[in-house]
Amino acid sequence: MLMLQKNRTLLILITCFLITNSSQAQSENTVGLLQYNGSKSYPGYNLIYPNNQSSVFLLNQCGQLINEWPDENFTAPGAVAKLTAEGNLLKAKSSGEFTSPSFGAGGSGGIIELYDWDSHLLARRVIRDSIFRQHHDLAILPNGNIMCLVYERKFLEDIVEAGFDTIANNQTELWFDCVFELSPDLDSIVWEWHSWDHVVQDFDETKNNFGDVKENAHRFDLNYQEFAFGRSDFMHSNSIDYNEELDQIIISVRNYQEIWIIDHSTTVDEAATSSGGNSGIGGDILFRWGNPIAHKNGEVEDQTLIYQHDAKWISNESSEYDGQLLVFNNKIGADISVGEILRTTFDTLGQKYLKQPDGNYFPEESTRQVSHPDSLKNDSTHASNIQLLENGNFLICAASQGRIFELTDDEEPVWEYVVPLVFGEPVPQGTIITASQNFNNQVQRYPLDFSGFIGKDLSPQEYLELEPNEEFCLLNSIKDAEQQITSLEINNPVFERLLVKSEQTTLISIFDQQGRKILNQEVIVGYNEIDVSIMNQGIYYIIDHLGGNASKMIKL
Repeated sequence: MLMLQKNRTLLILITCFLITNSSQAQSENTVGLLQYNGSKSYPGYNLIYPNNQSSVFLLNQCGQLINEWPDENFTAPGAVAKLTAEGNLLKAKSSGEFTSPSFGAGGSGGIIELYDWDSHLLARRVIRDSIFRQHHDLAILPNGNIMCLVYERKFLEDIVEAGFDTIANNQTELWFDCVFELSPDLDSIVWEWHSWDHVVQDFDETKNNFGDVKENAHRFDLNYQEFAFGRSDFMHSNSIDYNEELDQIIISVRNYQEIWIIDHSTTVDEAATSSGGNSGIGGDILFRWGNPIAHKNGEVEDQTLIYQHDAKWISNESSEYDGQLLVFNNKIGADISVGEILRTTFDTLGQKYLKQPDGNYFPEESTRQVSHPDSLKNDSTHASNIQLLENGNFLICAASQGRIFELTDDEEPVWEYVVPLVFGEPVPQGTIITASQNFNNQVQRYPLDFSGFIGKDLSPQEYLELEPNEEFCLLNSIKDAEQQITSLEINNPVFERLLVKSEQTTLISIFDQQGRKILNQEVIVGYNEIDVSIMNQGIYYIIDHLGGNASKMIKL
């Protein structure tokens, strides 16, 4: 007990010194890491794919580069990258290598590639011609299949026959969104859904798809053009996610200001109709939410989503929000963006989502909104994403600011990072970056125990920014060391011996900041002494396998 008290006193002295110095360091940081509370932030690695350059970066929480997947200079995000369970990189991109005519808008890619950890190309699929083009988002299914959003181009003769109002609207072609499901090797399309097959219109009874829009909310109104502004990209879907338990797909349809859910249990033939699948309605819309005006069943004040992105299911059994939907709502007011959580009501027996008395789907309003205390840090009129982490924290990327931050469930900021690239080029620490100069569509944090990291070299390399403040991370993480919540009691800082007091017999693991496991050790009830003399100075994490808690250890 005397040693614990002695070390606690020493820690207070060290902390006071570091806090004094870290305030100066923090005031100098304008890019890269701006904030880090190591006792409250969820440990892991952050995957980003900034615009105006061609590399994908994996960063630790200090902002140090862990891995980079470079590409040729003329490629650009199209628009996401994700890690597979094996640690391979899946990304979508556009490329200047094609000289043949194509089409596209913001978020257009056209090329999907799979790389191993060392940037060797494993598979490639090009979806880019005069009719189809991949865009915006990818989803990795549990069986390894890949889902992607694709534009499907329809010309004037087709859209007129479908009932498009060319009197009120000036488009001479429209790009309908569809979903392609690819095999893990990207070699073949194993399932597909086309929005073109699920249209309704009340403009011309002599044309196809004529019907009452309000009474056919399971289809979408071809002539709802309020937010298309004359663009051929009139739907502009921007995200896709899959729910294995329900066998359903969710799509964020930005220009309809809605999120849609469709049935994935159909055959390809059934997906083109209004029958079949678990739901019995084929590829029609199972659920839609965000803007009742889009199906003529509401007023302006009923609209809840505005230019939303990154709609997904929450899969976290320890969270009260497990099974609910999460979406980044881009513009609920002037300079205001928020994360939204909403609880749907799904009848598993009838395989349908329940509706309110007015005919719109539940819920009437979202479960909660998530925002940084400084709401301007959330603000992004386009792109962006939100992720619920395993410990209940929220990770948000405000894309137009290139700003990524983490909030506790109480919305306390515990980590913040600003992408230090201006139009793709690294800038020195201290640079002031303005909106859209460092645009970054999304971020994804992968935990330390992510399967894809097993056997990989996670040693930290250089920082993305020039002239980095290399002391900043250590200063900011150490100063919060006494604020841990854990079932274990440990001495901090640690010199040669780690003392662990445990209320139960359990297995602990010690990881360094790069996610490398240093040792496994069983501890028994009471005090345990562990020799750590050969470990280097720095920050380590102690994982209690039985209690599921993490502690931070400072080795001096």
